[in-house]
Amino acid sequence: MDRLTDGERDLTSVFESSYVHLPEPEQRAVRLLGLLPGPDIDPYAAANLLGTDTGSAVRLLDSLLDRSLLIQQTEGRYGMHDLVRAYARTLIGGEGEEQVAARFRVLEYYEHTAWTASRHFSGHIRWRPRTEAPGPAPDLPNLSAALAWLRAEQRVLLAAIEHPATPPARRIGLTAAIGILLHQDGPWSQAAALHETAARIAAELGDQREQADALRNLAQIIVWSEPHGSSRPRTVLDALFRYGDVLRMRNEPEGAREAQARARELFREHGDRLGEAMALQTLARLEQSLFRFDEARASARAAAAAFHEIGNSHAATATQTTLGYLEYDLGELDACAETFTENLASGRAHGLMQVEAAAHGALGRVASMRGEHERAEAAMSTAIQQYDSLGYRLGTAFTLTWRGQARVAAGEPAAGIADLERGRDIALGLGGSAAGNANNAVRELGWALHLSGDPEGRRLLEQALDFCRGVQADPSGEIDTLVYLGRVAEDEGAPAEALKVLDEAVTQARAARRGWALAYALDAVSRCHVQLGEPTAALEPLREAVGLYRRMKLAELAGAEERLAALGGSGPV
Repeated sequence: MDRLTDGERDLTSVFESSYVHLPEPEQRAVRLLGLLPGPDIDPYAAANLLGTDTGSAVRLLDSLLDRSLLIQQTEGRYGMHDLVRAYARTLIGGEGEEQVAARFRVLEYYEHTAWTASRHFSGHIRWRPRTEAPGPAPDLPNLSAALAWLRAEQRVLLAAIEHPATPPARRIGLTAAIGILLHQDGPWSQAAALHETAARIAAELGDQREQADALRNLAQIIVWSEPHGSSRPRTVLDALFRYGDVLRMRNEPEGAREAQARARELFREHGDRLGEAMALQTLARLEQSLFRFDEARASARAAAAAFHEIGNSHAATATQTTLGYLEYDLGELDACAETFTENLASGRAHGLMQVEAAAHGALGRVASMRGEHERAEAAMSTAIQQYDSLGYRLGTAFTLTWRGQARVAAGEPAAGIADLERGRDIALGLGGSAAGNANNAVRELGWALHLSGDPEGRRLLEQALDFCRGVQADPSGEIDTLVYLGRVAEDEGAPAEALKVLDEAVTQARAARRGWALAYALDAVSRCHVQLGEPTAALEPLREAVGLYRRMKLAELAGAEERLAALGGSGPV
């Protein structure tokens, strides 16, 4: 055995002198703590490692702390100096029965507790459940507690995955566990590398179910982290599930939908209700992107029902969120508000703060569109605070864009522009698929600057349009940007130019059934015809806009009704 020194002293002798004077339970604790792969341990993990209860574990840990054999840099967590750890490992010798059992218990604890934490997250990262606690474990009753535990144990879980003594099958489960946190906090590149390794290990073990899940998780991470058009090894495309998402990333929505529909059939044939629910959840998003709105609505409702059936309340409400955003895009704002009001109650009941935040943000957006500015400000500010407390930066960026729009509409352009710039910068910093969120902020910033008299606004809108048409296909974003550019031309006294842009926006908005964008475009078309001295041509688009405004209860209704009356409009709208 090599002797440990600090350059002047024989530390092996120093440690031996301390160790031999320890009571036997403390000696055993030192030996077993040397097995730990990570930098520190909490009382629950220690109890599982030592095969005892948490009270006894704490007493042993504190005893070793008092003897300077452990250190405590964070309250409630105990670590070993590297040299003490190296000495402890010399005491183990080979992997005896006691060491194998202790390692099994503590790794089983980490995997089980990570599964307990994962119940509070939506079904983005998938792995097989561990339902029985091997020993003492925290309850983790809500999302905040789950996040706190995962973040505290992140370095330990990562170290366990890389440790050569960790069994291959266990590495797969621990990878899925940490993948849940890396989805939330990043870096996504690290998550991708881990899932790729897990897929390889599962293939070597001949475990097709675990391989399919690992490949599916890898594909999901790629969707989040890489820009459209990037390439990956063909093995990623063989993932049974989320293959459709990879195709969607490559702008192949029809192929993506076909793959997801097939995945749903296979999951159903094998009695995998969770897999079927997740396939339905993805189908809903794909069908929406293909303008198959009735099918999208049916898929979302079926997915939510399936998640409720298997007791995954978070995934069910996440799917309801997809449904709510679909209703928003279609201009079904009453239904959207009802869906998110239900989600808000569900989020509160189950301690799902991220669900609450999404609901507050969407309800605030609807309130803003209806001119209820104080209500909108309060709801969106609450959403931003909740996303900030969760550390979910994409949610913060998304809602800052909506609040920026709301503040501009409420006559607070400076505050609105500040929100939009901050939302843009956060999304740009996240990279990957968050670039679309950054472009949304750029579009709204362009409009806000235009309203403030800044010519930079038009350039930003043109930049946003180029992004939607080239960098990352975004039909909804393209429609909204065309409406703004048409209104810019209208404000600049170029109604003929504006009509060319607005006619394109009207055509696309009808195809996408994007109700409120269609209303804004038709209203602007009518105003342009008035500028051109064509009141008769102005009448019908304004009449249709008024009908849409009335159905959606938008703030623009009163002004549009006055202009319709001035044009001599009458009859149903």
